[in-house]
Amino acid sequence: MVIKLKFDKEIYDILSIKKTAYKFSDIASFEFNSNDSSYDCIVTFLNETNKDAVEKFKLDFNNELLDQDLRVKINDETAEIKNVIIGYAFSKTDLQN
Repeated sequence: MVIKLKFDKEIYDILSIKKTAYKFSDIASFEFNSNDSSYDCIVTFLNETNKDAVEKFKLDFNNELLDQDLRVKINDETAEIKNVIIGYAFSKTDLQN
């Protein structure tokens, strides 16, 4: 079975969508297309599946996408702080000598 999911570019970035798809790569393969306002995700299930399973997949995918999207945004927002902390931690070691 093949389905198409559509994601608004103003809400989600392609990295979050790909990370989410990777989580489900054991049950489906994914193809991505981009147009002006959205990303299209063509989902091909690896095994026979029924309508209920597809609906559950959509719900699970959307929940995981929210999680991945927030992870990407938090990582972007805290990258500078993490780099300062790591830089400080390594400045106190003898790794440079």
